[in-house]
Amino acid sequence: MDETKQNGNVSPCTMSIRILVVDDVEIVRNILRGKLESCGYEVVEASDGQKAIRRLDEGAFDVVISGAGDDLYLDNARGLGASRVFAKPFALGEIAAAVKELASA
Repeated sequence: MDETKQNGNVSPCTMSIRILVVDDVEIVRNILRGKLESCGYEVVEASDGQKAIRRLDEGAFDVVISGAGDDLYLDNARGLGASRVFAKPFALGEIAAAVKELASA
């Protein structure tokens, strides 16, 4: 069964959701991009914070996934109101489920 269809309706997975993936490791960005695009999300990449800021200046994103994972960063992200914070290593299923939940909210 096509996972983008549920009871004849389009699932939240195919909604027009823009995601910014920020990570300095190219393979991590590629894996996240592949998983998220397979759900129909629009994915934009940035390899560092400066590039992420430029991407954010270019347009709005519904979700930002950042590869920074030290404790200080995670605490700051929580303090800034991040809906979900994941530390590396993370499971792709966790990320996909969180994005789907946020997209349907």
